[in-house]
Amino acid sequence: MEFTRVELYTLINMRPVDRQLWLSGADLSGADLSAAILYEAALFRANLSKADLSKANLQGADLSKANLQGANLSKADLSKADLTGANLSGAILNGAELRWTRLRGAGLTGADLSEANLTGVKMTAEQLAQARTVQGATMPDGAKYAGKIRGPVRRAKAKAAPTEAEADATEGQPEQRGEIETGGIGDHA
Repeated sequence: MEFTRVELYTLINMRPVDRQLWLSGADLSGADLSAAILYEAALFRANLSKADLSKANLQGADLSKANLQGANLSKADLSKADLTGANLSGAILNGAELRWTRLRGAGLTGADLSEANLTGVKMTAEQLAQARTVQGATMPDGAKYAGKIRGPVRRAKAKAAPTEAEADATEGQPEQRGEIETGGIGDHA
């Protein structure tokens, strides 16, 4: 399903405020959706690769399994959006609001998360390590990133087996699985 600029404008701006926008599976690649109001929009499996979604309101939107590769989401509000399994490779999310967003299984390879607000987001250490930059981002526990990540993220990024001394030091302690949650992560500088 492809749309002209006029059709997109009409769909987004002329719909009744109380009606949800359904664009699941739509091909919106390269579309200019900057500052669009897509509050709680259904964009499941939509192709938004290289789309301009800067300053867009995507609060509560369903972007699960959407292709957002190379999309510009700078300063977009994605609070409480569902990005489960979404492809965010190379996406620009600098200054984006991602509070309480679901990112389970989302690909973040080469994504720019600088100055993004990740408060309350549950994501794996591997996902965070995939990002090109997280400089100045607010981490899931509310702390600002300042060049170092402590706790389960560092442990999860380690690929080599622990030394005998490290194994002895952690014996009897609960295993950390690399899940980032609200608390215990980030550099509190």
